[in-house]
Amino acid sequence: MSLYVRVMNNFYTHRKTGRLRATIGEAAFWVPPRLWAYAAENQPDGCFADYTAAELAILIGYTGDAQALLEALLHAGFMDSDPLRVHDWAEHNGYHSTFAE
Repeated sequence: MSLYVRVMNNFYTHRKTGRLRATIGEAAFWVPPRLWAYAAENQPDGCFADYTAAELAILIGYTGDAQALLEALLHAGFMDSDPLRVHDWAEHNGYHSTFAE
């Protein structure tokens, strides 16, 4: 298990965060980091292809509409859909795969 994930300095003011906030409100400030932390520990390649929207929501502690959350993450650009994975995970946090091996 790795102890940290990389979060860009402009995360809180980034347009993706703004898009997500417009859909899910203040949870936009903690949902992506929780998703990244879960990925680092459990899906080090950033791939969530076998996960349902409900599973993702439960695992990161989101209590709102799980499907709406997933759609918001996809629309904002925090996740890619085919396969379901964290967007640009290999570029920003790819060392987790190496660490896991």
